[in-house]
Amino acid sequence: MRTLELVSRMLSIVLFAKLLVPSVAFAQTVSITFTAVQNGSPVTLDSVVVENLDAGGDTVYFDVGEPFVLGTVGMGEAIGGLDALRSIPSHFKESTEILVSSRGGELLLSVFDATGRVEASTGLSAMPGEHRFRFTSGQAGIHFVNAVQNGQRRVIRIVASEGTGSGASAISYMGSSGSVGQAKSDRSLFSWQPGDALRFTGYITDDGNVLSRVVEDEIGTSGTIHFMFGSGVPCSDTPIVTDIDGNAYGTVQIGSQCWMAQNLTTTRYRDGSMIQHVTDDATWVASTASGGVWCNYLNGLDEGSTYGKLYNWYAVDDTRGVCPQGWHMPSDEEWTQLVDDLGGQTVAGGKLKSTATGNGLGQWQAPNPGATNETGFTGLGGGSRGSNAAFAYEGQLGGWWSASEDAGVPTQAWTRQLNCFGANAGRASFGKGDAISVRCIRD
Repeated sequence: MRTLELVSRMLSIVLFAKLLVPSVAFAQTVSITFTAVQNGSPVTLDSVVVENLDAGGDTVYFDVGEPFVLGTVGMGEAIGGLDALRSIPSHFKESTEILVSSRGGELLLSVFDATGRVEASTGLSAMPGEHRFRFTSGQAGIHFVNAVQNGQRRVIRIVASEGTGSGASAISYMGSSGSVGQAKSDRSLFSWQPGDALRFTGYITDDGNVLSRVVEDEIGTSGTIHFMFGSGVPCSDTPIVTDIDGNAYGTVQIGSQCWMAQNLTTTRYRDGSMIQHVTDDATWVASTASGGVWCNYLNGLDEGSTYGKLYNWYAVDDTRGVCPQGWHMPSDEEWTQLVDDLGGQTVAGGKLKSTATGNGLGQWQAPNPGATNETGFTGLGGGSRGSNAAFAYEGQLGGWWSASEDAGVPTQAWTRQLNCFGANAGRASFGKGDAISVRCIRD
């Protein structure tokens, strides 16, 4: 396999097990799916551009909601199916062409912004054939194209990297081809043979800004390509790890260690048995004396989705294991190695902390000094729940368990802490009945 060219340091690709490509060409089809992670959290791609670097750089734009199918040419295989609705290109500056394949009837075409507001709309009595429209965007960002005809509805997502600046968007009708299907001049002539070098450019929109990442590789078999956005470098051979509940986590390589880039949120041990979920205070106090339990901060679904779950030490010490297969709870020594690799306790915290600062969910309270998140660890102030059931410190403190007991105090175990008041990565002994966040490290 050709060495990947890291156009950005946040690129990675994971393909399914490779099959040997026969020396004699024959009809072959492969299916490529795409995922994306930003700072450890899964995000939705706006679009992907695919270029064949060995065949003149031909480009295909497509809807990332469907697998991208490659077929060998010259064998009677279809490169793609008939699209009822598509955009050329789906990632554009100021304007793009929208094509609607019609079987005949009243057609309504509308474009919405990301908030659901109608930006532009037009309708016509459409004869059978392919109808062409021009959409001009007044502003950058994600847009949704909605076509309705004869009770059928199709929606695609498009993204404008630039708008006209006027704030007003418009749709204009450009005519029809007179036959159902894509006119040859508008078809993608994208060709492919196993082993061709392809360039994949993935786009997302973050706070109104369009971000892109590029992956290059030779494709021979079906697989999945992962785009990694944000700080840090993913572990080259394990960019994504999935727990027993199916939750996916990005990874970050820090020194010789491979860490999850997101707090653990599983509700089950690795063998499939349930970890006790406790919300009411009385049961919490009674349960945390020796048994493993979890909760969301303030028992809120949004908090749990943002910070991951809070676990007491008995849950993370259970022999059934809370970490995915091939991963484990970091020891106190492994936490120390991480901190030392980042320059020591007084500065490591800033390199591990998210830079998001404010009073909102997932933000550190001000002043949050020294925060750079240059590692991509994206530590958040997930707070804690004490053995007395009291919640505290959201946005002020992030604590993570180690697997190591405090030899001097048998009822306590060692943790690492980040806070909103400094750049340090503190080491502290917590009561085993308290609940804080968990990060796993690869075996």
